[in-house]
Parts: sequence; structure tokens; C-alpha cells
Amino acid sequence: MKSRIIFNLFVFFILIFSLFLTGCGGECETIGDCPNKECYTKRCTSDKKCEYDVKSDCCGNNKCEDGENKCTCGTDCGQCSGLVGEYLEMKCTSGNECVELIKDSIHKVVTDTKKLKDVEIDIVTEYRQPFNVDTDEIKLSIKSNQDLTTKTNVMVDSIQLVLIKSGARNVLYETDVGLGLYNKDSEIDFSLPLRFSSEEPETEYLTLAIAYSYDEFKSNSKSKVSDSIDIRLKEKITLVDPEGETCPSSCDDDNDCTKDICSEATGYKCKHEPQTDCASNGICETNENKCTASFDCGPCSGPYLSTMELECDQKICYKKVISSQTKTQTQEKSLSVCELDIRISYTNPFDGKNDNISLDISMLNANSIFVSPFVIKDIELYEGSILIGETVVEGNLAGPGKSINDISVPLNIPFEFDEMEKAISVKINYEYSKLQNQEKVGPFRDSFSIRLADKIVFANTGIIEGR
Repeated sequence: MKSRIIFNLFVFFILIFSLFLTGCGGECETIGDCPNKECYTKRCTSDKKCEYDVKSDCCGNNKCEDGENKCTCGTDCGQCSGLVGEYLEMKCTSGNECVELIKDSIHKVVTDTKKLKDVEIDIVTEYRQPFNVDTDEIKLSIKSNQDLTTKTNVMVDSIQLVLIKSGARNVLYETDVGLGLYNKDSEIDFSLPLRFSSEEPETEYLTLAIAYSYDEFKSNSKSKVSDSIDIRLKEKITLVDPEGETCPSSCDDDNDCTKDICSEATGYKCKHEPQTDCASNGICETNENKCTASFDCGPCSGPYLSTMELECDQKICYKKVISSQTKTQTQEKSLSVCELDIRISYTNPFDGKNDNISLDISMLNANSIFVSPFVIKDIELYEGSILIGETVVEGNLAGPGKSINDISVPLNIPFEFDEMEKAISVKINYEYSKLQNQEKVGPFRDSFSIRLADKIVFANTGIIEGR
């Protein structure tokens, strides 16, 4: 009996409280006599009673309405909190969205040393552990820790982030890089998001697949070599894919030459688009070269093969011969009507586009049948059977003691190489007359060749552009 009385009293008070909420609010003479209530409008009725009506679109009216959620109005919609499994908890983002986020995440930095063929590199990998595949990125730094002597312009062409399971390769993300390691301490920095989805967290070893290329100099010529290498990260990474997608609070990659974007169109992943006409964007553009944009196009400095070096001249990068010696070969030649002294001068190494071979030709003595003049018609240069240079002389040697000096023979080499050692022959074409039975006969045409004692290293100098 007593419990029934208590129950009836409880119901009575609930009814009284309900009447209060729906309008009953005490005695009033004016509306100012009615106390203010959050999310309610008030009025004083004709029978001097305070009445209240619920406001819509108001946080605190006990209704979770459109435009409200757990982050904007926890009192009406409930609090955005609580654990979700081992790694996740409910949290509000900066955009007031209640989403699953990593509960505790540690910033990890791992350094590894590897080789791209003969080029030793340091790879610094930065990531979060556990890793939120919706918002986190793996940051990579690739740095050369040696001088590149036999190889230059080591280019990292592309990077893949790969999950290898049971021999199958699942590419989680891939990007073109197109940046170079030009010398010791050259460094490449970039970021890799993941493309991964799984209802449950997975702890996996991830692999970096690096495609690269380099210029290799072999047998005094340059060739492009392409290769790739797989580098497995040292520890397993726990990959967590929370429900709901959102962009990270910042996508800034600290590069002024990229546009950092994230939206539904990018799958809520950070995307770093290179900006054109920007120094240090990693792209060697038409208005840039090694002297004006060394980061994008590579530096114009240092040795190039064994005979040349790179050097800027009026903001243009040139291959130039480092140093050369002037050599002179002297030879006497006995002919049917006279004896000649030939001095051949050349530089070694030889700038194949700017240097010339020079000759001085003198008549030492003449036979009794000699009839003046002795004419040097032209001079030709040969590499094997290939004509690589010539000049017309039409110079007269009137008799012993006479000379033709500083005959310059330019070269016309069809360069298909950067540097090449060649054996050169000098062919001298001449014309003469002689006495026969006390009468002048001729002119006669003849020639002789002189092979240079040393092989000449020809360097393909000139402008070098790009990487």
C-alpha cells in the first residue's frame, strides 16, 4: 500500500514538471516577471501565467536537430567520446565532425643506408605508429653520401609504396618524382600517402620500390641506365582505417613550389601539385638551366668525364676542357724533287669543337731536277678512312729555306660521343714540276701521310642543358 502511494506521488510530480515545461511558469503581471529559460520563448498570459514554448534550432532544447551533431551540441546529441577498439577513439575534428581518430600515435624516424647500384644513399623515413591511412603520410628523405665519380645525374624517377604478401604486390601508392642526386649531400624530400582500406587494423611490413636512372660513362661515352630497387622498411607499421573520411588539419609539405590540396576529389588525401615557373619545383623548365636553377636542372660544376668540367659562362652551362698540353711532332720527308721539314702542333686533350691542328712546312733542300714552285695544295685529316678535317692551302715553296707557316686545319667531327681517343693521320697533297731532258714537265700531283705518334683524346665540348 505504501509503495503504491509513493508511485502515485512520483507520477504527480512528473505531471507537474511537464506542465511547467510546456508553459506553466508561475504568476506574472508582465512578461518581464517570467524567468528566462535557455531555448524557450516566454509570454505572460491574460490569466497572469508564465508560459513557455520550445525554440527550434537551439542547442539545449533536448532535440538533436539538423545542423547539430555531437561536436556542435553535445547536450542535445550526446558527447563525441569513447573508445572504438584497440587503436581508435571518437574525437571532434577542427571542422566539428565526430570521427574515429587514432588514440595514441607516436612519431617514428628510421634511417637506413642502401645502394642504388654503386651509389650509396641514406633513406630517412618518418611516419606515425599506429598509422591513420586516411590522414597520415610517410615522409621520405633520400640523400647521397658519396661523390658521384663514374655516374652523374642519378635520378629518382618514381616511388611506389608496396605491400607484399604471399608473393603478391599490392601497390598502396605511387608517384612520379623526377628529382636528381647530383653530388655528395644532394637530397630529395617528398611525402607518400597510402591508398588502403580494411575494416580491421593490419600490422604489415611496407616496401619502397624505387625506380631510378643515371648517366654511366663507359668507354668514354655516356649512356642512360635504368634500374629499380625494393627497400623493406625496418619495422612493421600498424595500418588503421577509421570510419568516415576527413582531411588532415594541414597538408603543408614545406615546399613553396607545390600546391597542397585535400578534398573529397583527392579521396581526402593530401596532394602536392608542382607549380610551374617556380624555382626548386624539381622540373627543369624551358626557361631554366643548370646555371639559373641548379636544384631543378642539376649543378653546373665539377668534373665531367676525365678531360672536361662544367662551368657557367653568362648563365649558360658549358663542358670545357680542364687542361691540355700543346704537343709538336717533327718529321722530315724526302720526295722526288725536294726534302721537306713538317712540324705538326696539336693540343691533347683536344677541344673537338674549338681547337685546330696547325702545320709549319719548310723546304730543306731541292734536287737538280726541281723547278720552282713546289705547291702545297691542301691538307686533310683522317681518323682511319674517315675524313674529319681539311683546308685549302695553295701555298708556294719557291726553294730551299722557304716556309709556309701556321697552316690551321679545322676539324669537322660527327660527334656521337662525349670523349673519345682517336688515332689521326695528316695527309698533305702537293703539286710540282721537274726537268726532264732539260725541259720542264708537269705539273704532277701527289701526296703523303704522316700518322701522329700519340693518340688524341677528343672532347665533345659545348653547351650542356637539363640534367
